[in-house]
Formats: sequence, structure tokens, C-alpha cells
Amino acid sequence: MVGTKIKMEKRVTARELVKGYIEERPSLFTYFLDGMLNVKALARKVKQETGTDKNEDALAISLHRLYEEVNKEYVHERPGGKALEKFLKETETNVYSDYAVAVLNEENAKAAEAEVKISFGNKTFVAGKRKNLEKFAKKAKFYKEDLAVVELIHPEGAEDMPGIVFRVYWKLAEKGINIVETFSVWNVTYVVIEKEDLKKVVGLLV
Repeated sequence: MVGTKIKMEKRVTARELVKGYIEERPSLFTYFLDGMLNVKALARKVKQETGTDKNEDALAISLHRLYEEVNKEYVHERPGGKALEKFLKETETNVYSDYAVAVLNEENAKAAEAEVKISFGNKTFVAGKRKNLEKFAKKAKFYKEDLAVVELIHPEGAEDMPGIVFRVYWKLAEKGINIVETFSVWNVTYVVIEKEDLKKVVGLLV
């Protein structure tokens, strides 16, 4: 149309969007650096609160890249920053295949033969060999098999070192590996993944 002016707005990149979101929230920025945030959940929150049309995966990747960028400039200069890298390099990795996980009621949880049992309220999360848990598949509130468990044994003192689990999660996310379940006990982190992703994890973390 003649005489009509169209205002063109600069399109904000995913990186610019998440960087601005984080920087406007100082307390959130601190948690972000310490690896205390669920990045997928944070990406979802950024999308909801900004109303962006960018997908959550793009925002999550941008958050990871922002972390790596800031980590090089800032985190390594903080107390324990270089120690974090040392902890990760010294972490021992073991893998176990043909596992299953389930959420059971108290009665079934007591009867289940499982390596791990974690109770919360009237429900119990169990993880163990598929052959021992498959009998509870129909009784479980949640059941999944054909899984593998990755055991990461960190050097002593890992419980006081922020950011370790964050780094592990991001290494998996970068390769498109879904974490089915995860839990930690003292200096050991356990990550439950699809058995088909096991080869990718071994090459990534060992």
C-alpha cells in the first residue's frame, strides 16, 4: 500500500532471550551457575513467561551454551570451580543393563526384590532387575522396563561440590538421551536411561 510504513522489529534470538531472562533475576542466576536448576523446566518457564514462539528444546540448548560461556568466565574463578573439573575427570562409571523401575504401594514394595527402594508418602519407587520386577507391572502405578542404570562414583567430597549433577545431565541432553529416573546417594549418582542409549552414554561419560 502506498504511503503505509511497516514497523520491523528485530527478532530476538533464543540466546538473547534466555540471557536477558536470567540476568534480570539475580537469585535465579546464582542457582543457575551452581547447577541447581532443572534446565528443561527452566526452558519451559522462559517460554511461558516471555510468550516466545521458540520451542523448549531451542531454549534449553541456549541455556546450556550460556552456562558454558559464563562458566569459563566466572565459575572457574570461584572457590571450587577448578575442583569441579577434577571431580568429573576422576568419576568412575559403571553400567548395568536389563533393569526396570516402578512405583508401588507399600504392600507390593515390601514384596519386590529390588536394589533400590525410595519411599515418599504411601508410594515407593523401586529399581531393579527386570526379571524381579516384571511381575508387578500390572499392579504398579508406574512401570517401565528395557532400561539401563549408569552408576557414577564421584571422589569423596562430591556432596559439597555444586554443579556435578548439572554437568552430567547436560552431557546426556546434548546427545538426546532421556533420563527416565535419577537419584543420588552420598557421592554416587545413579541415572536410569533407555537401554538402547547405553552405548552412547558409555562413550560420553567414560
